[in-house]
Amino acid sequence: QSLMQEQRVRAGEVVWRKGEEVSDVVLVGDAKLAFRELAAVPGAIKEDLEPFGEGALLVNVYALENRLKHELTLNAVSEGTIFRIGGEDLLDFLDNNPGAFIWMRDTLVVC
Repeated sequence: QSLMQEQRVRAGEVVWRKGEEVSDVVLVGDAKLAFRELAAVPGAIKEDLEPFGEGALLVNVYALENRLKHELTLNAVSEGTIFRIGGEDLLDFLDNNPGAFIWMRDTLVVC
């Protein structure tokens, strides 16, 4: 059973900070979130810069497994609610549900 924590965020608030260890997964409620650094990446297209909205699941399974650091900072673009799921909870779930692991690895946007 996974523990999901609800969190209110304000516009401009940092959700994930570049250089910090990847330790959780974020499910977007009614907030909007974006990686601001993407605007400076050569070749970034408009779709890359669109904020993540309601229902987006932001996860990097490889980074969770290998205790890597965030490569970008994730900011709230608007005030709202997000839900955090502990990384260890997600990894335990995926260990017991290989089909979900394959689906998540192959079809979700990994951030």
